[in-house]
Amino acid sequence: MPDNLLHELACPNCRSPIDLAGHGQQIQCAACSSRFILQGHLCPRCSTYHSKEVPFCGHCGTPLTRTCARCGTGNWAGEEYCQQCGEAMDIFDLLSRHAAQDRQRWLDERRETIRHIKAMEEKSSQQRMAEFQAIEAERQAILRQQRAAQHKRDQLLLVLAVALLVILAAAILITTIGG
Repeated sequence: MPDNLLHELACPNCRSPIDLAGHGQQIQCAACSSRFILQGHLCPRCSTYHSKEVPFCGHCGTPLTRTCARCGTGNWAGEEYCQQCGEAMDIFDLLSRHAAQDRQRWLDERRETIRHIKAMEEKSSQQRMAEFQAIEAERQAILRQQRAAQHKRDQLLLVLAVALLVILAAAILITTIGG
């Protein structure tokens, strides 16, 4: 096991093993009652010892740093007060900020989803409008063709009517002259 992932430590005075679980930065040997301050950090969840500052526990993955809400300094997760400004590192404040960030992230995702849906609906609406305009243009072209055909029929009927009138007038004229 690497030297930064320890669960047990030897007392520097009597060399008795000290289980790190349940201890903070201040360690007391059960055998000789010696007290000393741990140079590294313990994971607040699984008590794994970390000799170097790392963002997450190498054993359980728990975040090992917390940011001070007042000054923005990164602190060890087990610290009760900020090392820079002394502000209390309230776990409820941390949870509240985390929940607010989650809520904001959720809202941002929903807004983006809504924007995406609106864009898709707008695109679909534009496509439908283009389809309707194409259908209307085709309908107008058919109507123009029908009007042109009707105009030709009307002209033909007019020519026939004039021809019939001319024939009728000629027939009347022939009967009146001849008779």
